Amino acid sequence: MRKRTEGKQADALFANGHHYKEIGMKLAELRLARGWPMATLASMTDVHIGKIRNMDAGKVISLETLSSTLRVFDLDPSRFMREHSGTIEPLIPDSVNIAKLNQKSAMKIGKCRAEIDRISSKITEFGASTGLPPQPLTEYEVPEALGPTYVATSKVQILAAFGQRVRICRVLRDYTQHELSVRSDVPINSIYVLEVGLRNPSIETVYRLAKGLQCPVAFLIPGIHDDPNYLQKLDFIAYTAETQRKIRALEEIKYTFDCLIAVSKLASM
Repeated sequence: MRKRTEGKQADALFANGHHYKEIGMKLAELRLARGWPMATLASMTDVHIGKIRNMDAGKVISLETLSSTLRVFDLDPSRFMREHSGTIEPLIPDSVNIAKLNQKSAMKIGKCRAEIDRISSKITEFGASTGLPPQPLTEYEVPEALGPTYVATSKVQILAAFGQRVRICRVLRDYTQHELSVRSDVPINSIYVLEVGLRNPSIETVYRLAKGLQCPVAFLIPGIHDDPNYLQKLDFIAYTAETQRKIRALEEIKYTFDCLIAVSKLASM
């Protein structure tokens, strides 16, 4: 099993709350320079004043609190956050041309999906003709407002955008959720709820995941530096990569069909 060096580096950075104190001090200086009391910053960020008070005191800071505060101060996370040490690999190879993604791609995908629906229907009909009970199908829910997660301002959007970026990086690195859990020293059940935007992680957890994913910490933090078009293209490529890895399931269906054809031929002899 891979050694959890990523988690150990995060432990060193956040030992005794050092990095939280560093972040809190910088943000407090910015707030005081503008003459804002804590209540003003709390109102502008829509973050509870207790969390602002804890941030000033150098206590644990959540992703939502930091992202909202940096946006109010018009600060680019990539210029504010201390990056982790080690090599940061590009998310996609230089050979991938993300500029070629366009409306035609969506049309082609739609046709493929319709063909899969047709095949699924035929398999169900074939099963019914043999007297077999129908297999229950899993209904997958597609997010209704995927676009807004590329520009995150509200708490819900911030958490959704963060989870989306974790999933994009994980898929492009070809990691399972279990592999990411080992690499980042973050519990696997937390990986799942973070990816679907149901948990507000601490900044320490953000650092652990960034190290495990070999991506910049700032990339995972929604802010003014975001390029919605680039994020959308990365998302497209990540889903394409997931689709490619599931081709094996189609190959298994083809093999089953070949077996059915062979058995049918024997039965007709």
